[in-house]
Amino acid sequence: MTTEDVKRGRAGKPKCRTGCRTCKRRRIKCDENRPGCHRCLKFGIDCDGYDAEVLPPQRRPKPAIVSNEGRILLPRNQLPIERALQTAQIFHQPTIMPEMDPDEDYQYFQFFRDNRFHEFDDGSWMRNMMAASHDQPTIQRLISSVAALCRATFFKSPGEDQTKHLQHAYRRYGQGVEGIRHLVSTFGLDSAKTLLQASLLIYVFEMLQGNIPEAVCFLQSTFEHLILPRLPNNSHIPYTHLEPITKYACMDSELLTSFARLDVQFCSHPDNPIPSRSTIIGIAYTTQPYEIPSTFTEICTARRYLEDMIQRARAGLPSTLARDLHKLRKDLPFRDEESLSDAETDHLHSQIKQWQSTFSPIYQRSLTHEGSHELIRASILSVQAANTSLILSRFHPQTDPNIDPQLQLPDDERERQTCVEIIEMSRKAIRHEDFTRGFVVHEGFLRSMFVVGLLAADDDIKYEVLAVLEEMGERREGVWEAEKVKRAVKATLSRFEEGALVIMRELYERAII
Repeated sequence: MTTEDVKRGRAGKPKCRTGCRTCKRRRIKCDENRPGCHRCLKFGIDCDGYDAEVLPPQRRPKPAIVSNEGRILLPRNQLPIERALQTAQIFHQPTIMPEMDPDEDYQYFQFFRDNRFHEFDDGSWMRNMMAASHDQPTIQRLISSVAALCRATFFKSPGEDQTKHLQHAYRRYGQGVEGIRHLVSTFGLDSAKTLLQASLLIYVFEMLQGNIPEAVCFLQSTFEHLILPRLPNNSHIPYTHLEPITKYACMDSELLTSFARLDVQFCSHPDNPIPSRSTIIGIAYTTQPYEIPSTFTEICTARRYLEDMIQRARAGLPSTLARDLHKLRKDLPFRDEESLSDAETDHLHSQIKQWQSTFSPIYQRSLTHEGSHELIRASILSVQAANTSLILSRFHPQTDPNIDPQLQLPDDERERQTCVEIIEMSRKAIRHEDFTRGFVVHEGFLRSMFVVGLLAADDDIKYEVLAVLEEMGERREGVWEAEKVKRAVKATLSRFEEGALVIMRELYERAII
């Protein structure tokens, strides 16, 4: 080898960062011809097309942060994300994709965007997570781990080896958790927001594996030791369902809303170490007296009103109520010092009836072809409102016909009609093409199916519930699983009555109620 050969080194090739995906992977110059580049055509290679062009957002100055790999991260950018107030905007698929070098990570990230979009709440949640992943390697890795685990758990292709998905999920999960340790060493509300995003993804990862107690305890610990100490007064996070949070501008309101919805579920957790049923992760709920609007123009607004009423109902109902519903007795000793008074129950029941009347046009529109894209979300709200009304009536039977015109009917017939209504609304929703038969973060239909299955006195209603649950497949909504709810309802049938209490006790101990 001559001296000239040694000096020459590696043969250089022109490269381009704006070319097609295939040329970028091969690290060669792309002629950028559209729709497919000529260079790929020349070598007989399929051109994978081009990434969507995204203008770089303006960055605001911020001290650099050292990642766990020893490299300097760019300052956190602030993407101009517009709030999705219109329902059409909520269902618009986000196109922003972070630049990820490994093809495998890019594949899982795209899978998360395309296949888990409707399962993780609304568009705002997804857009914020996608935006955070641009500048936070920890969020990138956790998204990749969740997507890989989802693919291995709920999207199994015939003959496909799931081992590689599981290995990738656990590897990226471990790297994401390691990244959180470095986030913990920083202070301020900006780091609190990133910790909230990361902890929500970790919660989803643990729930996908069925680790319900571990997932709940992790969120408890995160709020107690990492989030609340970063607040100015080290106090609970002030929150109201009716209005976005304004006290801490850098903390996204939709992200906090996701945690508030989870908190409402956790308050009935049997291992809850906090005596109060108001919060388990440290949210200070506040509300002012209000009237239900005469019209709802957006589902998201109607949802906030309903969630406020559901939170007040669950915080004011005894923790043993759900466990004792199957006894079908009206004279159970439900009351305790935190229970709603009769006047509060009547007022709450009246508000729910007003909400149902105001929301009815939106639900009816969702049954049409033009509004069918809203059917699942509109059905979830309608079912949850009817279910809350059903439980309140069992807790404190209504006697004022001005609140409920159905009071002219006997109690049993009125209860039966509500159960049938819940079943029919659920059945229509699960037959929609966008219904998810995998894991979703928040409650949807399963808790209502559980309550109806326990309250119904007639076996024909229970069989209808079982038929709906069968159509749901492997549906999981947070701590609720379709298969376990199906077992509980089946145990209450007349011929299975002896096993009902065993199933109920098992579900309660596993935090399913």
